[in-house]
Amino acid sequence: MLLPTAFAVLCVRLAWQRVRAGGTGVRQATFDRLLEEAQISGSGAPVDGVPLRDIVAVQLCTCSSRIYGNLTVWRTTHELNLVVRGLPGGRINLMAHGRADAIAEDARHLAEFLGVPLLDHT
Repeated sequence: MLLPTAFAVLCVRLAWQRVRAGGTGVRQATFDRLLEEAQISGSGAPVDGVPLRDIVAVQLCTCSSRIYGNLTVWRTTHELNLVVRGLPGGRINLMAHGRADAIAEDARHLAEFLGVPLLDHT
């Protein structure tokens, strides 16, 4: 049982490292089944020791933001969040990304790994 668990943690780490290259607002996240907790840091204050049992869903949503300059430009980004029971605000943002296909794939893998539903709000 130890080997599949260690392999799963490694795969999730590698997935986040792959996405980090193209994302903005990315946090470093490690989901450990042996410790039964998530360690999340970066892009603000770290969130340490989130019990995996408190993660009730993975949320994927699309947001539009306005960029001001000489012209007003709308930019679409995709966010990947954890929905966490008992957390003020209820969510932890893991990343915002411009590539819908890449973030959707990672969201599916993460939800499957955690054994929680994927809330696809795109």
